[in-house]
Amino acid sequence: MAVVTVPWSLVAVANLRVYPHLPWSIPAALGYLAAIAWYLNGHGWPPSTTETRSRHFRARVPGPAEAAWSLSAGSLAIVSLWLIFAATGGFASQPAPG
Repeated sequence: MAVVTVPWSLVAVANLRVYPHLPWSIPAALGYLAAIAWYLNGHGWPPSTTETRSRHFRARVPGPAEAAWSLSAGSLAIVSLWLIFAATGGFASQPAPG
């Protein structure tokens, strides 16, 4: 897990320090994650572990019904958190912009 998390964290921090107005760390992180998925799917070195990595790689594209349920659950979670934040006075304690 650190192989994926640590580089993303370093790139995100570099993005905030080097050029924070443009989120260039997102495409960089997506490229890194694509390379990790490619490797874990059985490609690359060493060839002796190709079959094992390919067999144990379980990521897949969800079907339409799974995608719809996932998007619905995520949307409801975001709305619920926003409502809890608003109900507890979270917006009133925020400083005015400007």
